[in-house]
Parts: sequence; C-alpha cells; structure tokens
Amino acid sequence: MNGVSSQGRRCLWVAALALAMLASRAIAADPFGEFSPDMRFVVVSWPVSGRPAGAAILDLSTGAARPLTDGQGDVLGASWSPDGRRLVYAVGSETDPRTYILDLVTSRSRKLVLPILPPYAWREDGLRFAGCRTDDDGVMIVGFNVTEFGETLRARVPAQRIVGERMVWLKNTDDVAFLGRNGASTDVYTVEAGQSNRISSTGDVLALAAGPGDSLVWARRSKDVRYILLSLYQFDVNRRTVRRLAFPEAVPRVNPTPRTAPTRLERVSLAPNSQRLAVVVRYAGSKPGASVLRLFSMDRQARSVQLIRSATVSSPGASEPSMVPVWSPGSAKLGVLHREPSEVVLALFEADGSGGRVVARTAIAP
Repeated sequence: MNGVSSQGRRCLWVAALALAMLASRAIAADPFGEFSPDMRFVVVSWPVSGRPAGAAILDLSTGAARPLTDGQGDVLGASWSPDGRRLVYAVGSETDPRTYILDLVTSRSRKLVLPILPPYAWREDGLRFAGCRTDDDGVMIVGFNVTEFGETLRARVPAQRIVGERMVWLKNTDDVAFLGRNGASTDVYTVEAGQSNRISSTGDVLALAAGPGDSLVWARRSKDVRYILLSLYQFDVNRRTVRRLAFPEAVPRVNPTPRTAPTRLERVSLAPNSQRLAVVVRYAGSKPGASVLRLFSMDRQARSVQLIRSATVSSPGASEPSMVPVWSPGSAKLGVLHREPSEVVLALFEADGSGGRVVARTAIAP
C-alpha cells in the first residue's frame, strides 16, 4: 500500500476487522419458528440431512417436513406474509448472506439483489416487509415492496445489532419497532417517517410485541430473579408516554420464594397480541453443576401459570438443550421447539398450556 506507513496499515486492518465484526453481529442465528397465518404449517429451524442449522416447513396435521432450501446454505431466519402467500427467508453465512422470497402459490423463489436479514416484520396487506442490513457504515433498517420487487426505505439506526424474534410493524403506517443491541444493552427503537428513535433507555429489554391500540409492550429483565421475575411496560406511540403494567414480583410456580426461585431468566416471548407470555427459566439441579430448564406459559397478569416443558442439563459443559416458544399469529396457540443433543421436537399447545401434542420430531446427525 504505497504512501501508507506500517502503523497506518495496521490501523486500517484493525478498522476493517472491527467493521466485519460489526456486520456479523447484525445477523440473528438463534433457532426460530413462525406459524402460517392459516395455522396449517410452521416454518422452523429443523435439521435437514442431519444439518442442525437447516429449516423446513412442517405440516401441522401430518408432521411432514418440506426442506425450505435445497443446498442454498444454513437458514438464518424466515417469516410468512400476513396473507400466507409469500415467505421471506435468509440463508448463507454471516459473511455471505442471501435473501429469497418464496411464492407459495407457484413454489418459486426469487433472490433479492441485496440481502435483507431477520428479524422481519410485514405490513398488514402483505405487500411490504422490513428487515435489516449492514455495510461499512453500520446497521440500517430496510423496507421492501414485494410487488414492485424493490427497496422502499433505508434508515440508519444507532445499534450494533438488531435482535429479537420479530420486528413490529406499527399499525396503519409504514413504520416499524424493534430491539437494538449495543454491547450488553438492549433497548426498543423505532423507525418512523424514515427517522430512527430510541424509545427505551434502560438497556435490559428482553422481548417486544404490539400492544392494544397504537401501543407497544415490552418485557424488562430484573436485577435479581429471586425476588422479581421480570417487569412489563406499555408505550403509547401517539402520546409518547410509557407506563409500567401490573405484574407480580413473585410469580406462582416460577419464583414464589427466593429459596425456590430460578437462578436465571433465559428467554421471554410475548404473544403477538401481548396478552400472554412464555418464559424459559433455569433452576439449580439436584446434583452439583446440574441445572433444569423449564418453560412456562402465563397470562399478562400471571394469574394463570402453567409448566409446559422441562429439560435437564446434566453437568457444566454438557450439550445444552434449548426451548424456543413459537406463538401463533392470533396468539391462541403456543408451539415449543425443543432441541436436545440428539433430536429436535416440535410440540403444539393451547395458549394456556393445555392440550399438548407432538407435531414432529427428527434426529440430529452426530
């Protein structure tokens, strides 16, 4: 590199590495699942040919699995359009992502010129969706029109990574809300009229959903789960006001006393209508170093709490099981994607945890 000192070249290399790390942090690689609007299918993280990072469309009546991709790469995320006609999904790696739109009527996929990555949000009419992208300047929210097959919006956001199971498309607008992470801090952001706004400032937000009317509801992590499981807040989009919602500090069957409380809150998932939530918590096991994961479903006031599923971690360093809640679009059903070292199971319940059945299971290749 002519005219640049060795120290200058080192600075440029460090800057390039930092930008690459920034771009990689913008991609969500967690297990995911989303039901079709008619509740006939679910697209979900699912081993394909033994590959744990694949995805498939499962028939909820038969359990039959249709691989979402055919050698395109690992699936990073997917989302149905509200009319059920299209599925947007991203595949590949953090350094080489690609995005496709699958037309469920014609069974044909079309690749976007530039990738748009999850989490996604769809407008009510199913003609536009939003996701995220990174470049040398950072992270942006990108809107896309599926009929004109072109971008409608690019908006820079002051976050290193967009996280969460979904974005929220604000009703009757072309605006979205989402969770943005900077370091260890996660807050609620919006893009409204093309401008980015930070809505919360506590840095401890766990989950986000649309609330009643023109509002957002989010869950916050507590400082000590032995005494307070979590807290819920509601934000009025029009009035720009926020209030804490009634939710007990000690939740029956989860953390009724400090002695019987979990050691950690692992995951919170708010139903799309924000009236229920699913939580995954970790308890100390009966043997030294062992632990137990439990998934509970509860209403927003924690008056009705139901244990859905549990899994044991035998010792530190052992392969960790995971349990991912998947809410139906109308919030009436709750799916659980339960991954163990040797298999993956998808179970389906009523929202209150009753009537559970296994939809499908498959082995993971060693």
